[in-house]
Amino acid sequence: MADAPAKLEPAPAGEVPAVEPFVATAPAATTPGAMPVERAPTQPSAVDETAVIGCESAADVSGGGDGVATSVELFPATATATATATATASGDAAAAAADPATSMETGASAVEGDAADAACAAGANDPAPPQLTGPDLAGLGRDIPAPFTVALTAPDGAAATLACDALLRVLPGRRIVVRGTYAGRTVVAKLFVGARASIEREWEERGHAAFVRAGVATPELVGRGDVAGGGEALVYEYLDTAAPTTVTDLPQAMPILARLHAHGVIQNDLHVNNVLRTPRGLFLVDGGGVSGMGRDRPLSKRASVRNLALFLAQFDIRAESAFVAAWHAYSVARGYKTIDADGGALIAAVHRARALRVRAYRKKVLRDCTEFHAEKRFDRFLVCDRAAYRGELVAFLDELETRFDTGAVVKAGHTATVAKHSVDGQALVVKRYNIKSRRHAFGRAWRPSRAQRSWQNAHHLRMLGIATFKPIALVERRFGPLRRSAYLVMRDVGGVDLRERFALKQIAPLVALFADLARGGLVHGDAKATNFVDADGAIHLLDLDAMHEPRTRWGRRRGTARDIARFISNWADSATIRAALMRAFGLAAKKPARAAAKPDTAAAS
Repeated sequence: MADAPAKLEPAPAGEVPAVEPFVATAPAATTPGAMPVERAPTQPSAVDETAVIGCESAADVSGGGDGVATSVELFPATATATATATATASGDAAAAAADPATSMETGASAVEGDAADAACAAGANDPAPPQLTGPDLAGLGRDIPAPFTVALTAPDGAAATLACDALLRVLPGRRIVVRGTYAGRTVVAKLFVGARASIEREWEERGHAAFVRAGVATPELVGRGDVAGGGEALVYEYLDTAAPTTVTDLPQAMPILARLHAHGVIQNDLHVNNVLRTPRGLFLVDGGGVSGMGRDRPLSKRASVRNLALFLAQFDIRAESAFVAAWHAYSVARGYKTIDADGGALIAAVHRARALRVRAYRKKVLRDCTEFHAEKRFDRFLVCDRAAYRGELVAFLDELETRFDTGAVVKAGHTATVAKHSVDGQALVVKRYNIKSRRHAFGRAWRPSRAQRSWQNAHHLRMLGIATFKPIALVERRFGPLRRSAYLVMRDVGGVDLRERFALKQIAPLVALFADLARGGLVHGDAKATNFVDADGAIHLLDLDAMHEPRTRWGRRRGTARDIARFISNWADSATIRAALMRAFGLAAKKPARAAAKPDTAAAS
């Protein structure tokens, strides 16, 4: 076995003040640019596959692979997190996001599905796990049975066995990331299979060496070898209590990235699950997403800003108030003589990176990938959160048309019918978008369904850290390419809508919510009070099929103004609430028109 590089331990992370909320302002224009696209919410979004795992290349996000950082909300706090716990965590407000997700390849583990969970808890009487070869791993796709073992041959010819107890990441036919035991220690291993195994293993190893050369803390490479039957493996130390970085870690993360950029190294897959917080400090992972490994020349300021923007675009939309201080910390670490005081160039780059990230993720939520299970048949299209696609839910979705009417109907409208169901102990809400007439059916057949728009918009909001329902599945009845009725399955957020119960203390979070939508360039389009639900200490947005993103700044401002006016009109019968809302949104009350003056009859005579 080749000698392992020395471990580097960073200084302990410190504390920074809490981020101040934004005030309601008009949205800034965001012009998409040619930026690398990170892989989705988080966000960091089966469960354990949705976990955003470090050490994945940027090619996986730009369209070649299926890795996306949708969300960090699924990240388990400990290595024993179960699939159920992860799925529950995915319903929480995004940490977010983050797109759509989680454990990382060198950090806290996530287990792929019930089989892996059961394997981790297996008793001594269970049969010995199977030994898989490289062709086995390539051919099984996502159906790899954990636990299993892999025979490795070290560069010096020594034989070793990797005992894998949990799948962390599966890119079918290309790369499998596992947690296991190697040489008596818990490790994380990357198994490369397929025609490009040697190329991807070499790129990953060179990227790891670049981290070490730049003096950046990164997990120790404890072994390498050939997989029996064909394939290659890299084995890393396991960071037991690692967690994704948060906005409070930015003051510590910026000097690390400055050191990396000073050595000309670019992490093209720079997201919160590739910069990990541990008791030993921050660690950088994923050599497979690295470029500029051999030049050792400092990055230009322009290239540095683009790479930083890729990282900062992962955070909640409210986190922008911390970006200026982060930029100052980075500039000092790089030794820049002049510093952009307001961080304007960086903030603009973050907006461009976020726009590209959202655009890529809105497409990703409609295809089969790590985070989502998708099926496309002549008569049906289905996409479901892979974490939830198991057990009774599979049968429920297959029989959705017949089982829909067995639920408790809470809304029976002409355009949509909403019913509550309980599936596998989970409270779900199913919304069926109805076809009103033949003319309506013909008009809707050629366009994306309203259920699809709601599905994409919900993931969009969660990526920005805006509270909404957890989307579980989208089902469309089809006739070839023609769409018919459609269903949206979501987790029941509970709570009470604001029309039923409203308190003046809810005004401040409401203003912040509308400000977040404006910063994200979004217009809700149907701001009825019943579409705002107070649940779990946050106001959640519902009914998202009318939500859209106007292309112009003027369109966004007009849409935001209409949303606010529509929301205030819910309380036409309460002058007190209307006045309080108008003051909070900075609107002047309209003065009543003066009565026309009566003619002076005496003067006329």
